[in-house]
Amino acid sequence: MKLTQAQLNELFKDGKVKDLNVAIVKQGDWTQEGRWQKAEIIFTDGDKSFKAFVTRAATPKEDWLLEDYGDAKVEEVRKMKKTIDFWEVVVVG
Repeated sequence: MKLTQAQLNELFKDGKVKDLNVAIVKQGDWTQEGRWQKAEIIFTDGDKSFKAFVTRAATPKEDWLLEDYGDAKVEEVRKMKKTIDFWEVVVVG
């Protein structure tokens, strides 16, 4: 699926995109990366699921602004269950 960053920002803010049938499945929390923050969005078109990120930046004198840099990087994803084996320390005594 192709989206512009402006469309992705619209989906993030409004939960919908004008003239597109997409819905948010999961919206991640903001993570800090210097003066930028990013948040992951998982969304669906009803058939397939996709992952993309929105980013925002600010300065001490500005509020957070979502960035628009042309085409968004959108990847098709699928939900998977994962089993992990690990070693745990045994406390004796």
